[in-house]
Amino acid sequence: MQIKQESNLSRGQGLGGPVSSGRYEISVPAGTYDVGLGMMPGSEYSSGDSVNVTVADGQTADHDISVFGNDMTVSGEIRDEDGNEVKGVFMEVFATNDNGGGKVLS
Repeated sequence: MQIKQESNLSRGQGLGGPVSSGRYEISVPAGTYDVGLGMMPGSEYSSGDSVNVTVADGQTADHDISVFGNDMTVSGEIRDEDGNEVKGVFMEVFATNDNGGGKVLS
């Protein structure tokens, strides 16, 4: 049983399997799966919605996942309740919407 997924990405790797020239293939037992992409911080793309995929014994399922170019910027500063800049603390900043999202590690 295999899930074959195609997107417009030309590089990257997700948790379930590598992406090569916009395609990946994951061997799974029969069942229903939520299939999505995990993007690396700093990627030029954000993943669209995951897709729900059901595969039966001996079946191969093909589904597309959209990606969106990260061509806009959101920026700001992290400050404490007194307005002081926060330094020396590991943080993750997320931006999400219906078209995906991005993450910045600090």
